[in-house]
Order: sequence, then C-alpha cells, then structure tokens
Amino acid sequence: MGLTIRCLILCVLIVFSPAASQLTCAQDFEETIKIADNQYRYGELSLAVKTYQRALFFSEGRRTLYLFRQVAEISYLNNDYETAHKYYGFSYDQTENDSLKTELLFSKASCQMLNKNFQLALIDLFSVNDTSALIRKRLSFYIATCYFGLEDFQQALTYFEPCVEFHDREELSDLFSGKKLLSPSPKRARIMSMILPGLGQVYSGDLKSGLNSVMLTTGLIALGISIGNIYSPIDAILAVMPWFQRYYTGGYGKAEEIAVHKRQNNRNEVYTEIIKMISGN
Repeated sequence: MGLTIRCLILCVLIVFSPAASQLTCAQDFEETIKIADNQYRYGELSLAVKTYQRALFFSEGRRTLYLFRQVAEISYLNNDYETAHKYYGFSYDQTENDSLKTELLFSKASCQMLNKNFQLALIDLFSVNDTSALIRKRLSFYIATCYFGLEDFQQALTYFEPCVEFHDREELSDLFSGKKLLSPSPKRARIMSMILPGLGQVYSGDLKSGLNSVMLTTGLIALGISIGNIYSPIDAILAVMPWFQRYYTGGYGKAEEIAVHKRQNNRNEVYTEIIKMISGN
C-alpha cells in the first residue's frame, strides 16, 4: 500500500513539474516587466532599460512589441538615438497596426534627424502611407526639415509651404530668399583673410578677432623690418617668419571657422522663424 502511494506521488510530480516550472517562469517574466515599469515610472531610466532588455532575453516571443517600444522610448530619452532607432525598427516589424506603423516611422526618422542622418531619415519618411490631412502636414514638416539640414533650401521651401497658412507663404518665401541662409561664405572669408589678414573675420561679423589679427601680423612685419635693419634680412626671416606663418595661416583658418559658425547661427534664426510661423497656425 505504501509503495503504491509513493508511486502515485512520483507520477503526479513527473506530470505536473513542467507545468509548474512554466508557471514559475511566466511569473518571473511578468515580475521582471513590473520591476522595469516601476523603474521607468520613477525615472530610473538606465536601470529600466537593462531590466526591459533582460525581460526580452527571456521573453520567448511574449510581449515583444511592448518591450521593444519601451527600450526605444527610454533610449530616446537618454539621447541614445542609434539604439532608439534600432528598437523602433524592431517594433515596426512586430506590429500590423497601420497607425502604429506610421507613428514608428516618424519616431525612426526623428532619431536619424537628431543624429543629422537626414538622407536616412528621408527613407523612413517616404515610407509613410497614411494619407490623412494631419499626417500629410506633419510629414511635410519632417521632410522639409530634412532638406533644410541637407542645405537643399528650394526643396525645403516646397515642403514647408503646406505647413503654413496661405497668407504666410509670401513671408516664408522671403525667409528663404534672404541672404541669411548662404552668408557669410566660409570660402570667401578664408580668401579675404589670405589677401589681408583680419579682413575675413570682419566680413564674418567678428570685428574684435579681425582687429587682433591685423595688429598681430602688422606687429610681426614691423618687427621683421626692424631686425632686418639692425642685422640682416636673413636674420629677420629666420626670426620672424615662423611666427608670421603660424599666425597668418591660423588667421585665415579662423576666419573660415567664424564664417561657418555665423552662417549656422543665421540658419538657426531662419529655422526658428519658420517654427514660430508654423506654431502660430
């Protein structure tokens, strides 16, 4: 009798132990997600993303869409746009919902734009198939921003136009036709400072740097002349030329750098004006 009972107990354990093991694993999996959700809720983003990734490792196909999106969102908040783009892509592959697919394409494009990969962002944006008015307007804005970043201002204007009211389009066109987008020219600033030290900096709007360059190179030339008069031209060249060459080449390099920075600031101002115009609508 005792042997029979023991055999029955052993059979029950053999039959039900896999089910019990699976139940325990499922409970551990859900518990891991709850922990990650709490970490996310309380702003512990670095811990949360690791916990979500741990849950993904043991997910066996369960709740993958949710986990992919959570990792993507946290990576985006952490400014890790490359990882965010990858997991938004995984999310896109997991869903059949057209609205969600559209939103994920915008998210992917946003990551590429923030990494200044505008050409890659356009690939995602041109994959959007939603034809609703709101989505088309949003799509135009994203595409316009990409072309603006690529310095294709004619295309940018074309795509920005649907984003503003009709009566604002003339003002929008004026923003693109002005000189701010293309000036100052870094190449011109460089050449001007090669011809006359400091001139390129003045052209780029940095009067102080231009005057410093003029005074420095003029002072070195005066020093060279003085040494040449006292000693010999060879002595003047040997003593002054290395310093003059250093500051002369540094001067026109600096002029080009100032022009690049100034032109980017001008473009940022134009873009800000465009954003204000769109926001007003």
